[in-house]
Amino acid sequence: MAIVDNSWQHQGHAAMAGKAMEGTHLHITIVSPQFEGIPLLARHRLVHGALKDAFATHLHALELKTYSPEEWLASHPFIK
Repeated sequence: MAIVDNSWQHQGHAAMAGKAMEGTHLHITIVSPQFEGIPLLARHRLVHGALKDAFATHLHALELKTYSPEEWLASHPFIK
């Protein structure tokens, strides 16, 4: 799993006025065997469900990349 905090890119946006600028806009890449055979939308729903409390308090936007281990290796052949 990799997490990149892109919150700094959204400073000055009206929706972010008065909010701390850490952990509000994240890009997360997750590789998990739990994603095998699960459609993309269902994968994203799983992750959003796990982050429900974060969305209620501070998380504003989430960019997701979800892969099964097989998909990850197929799309990143240089890693083998």
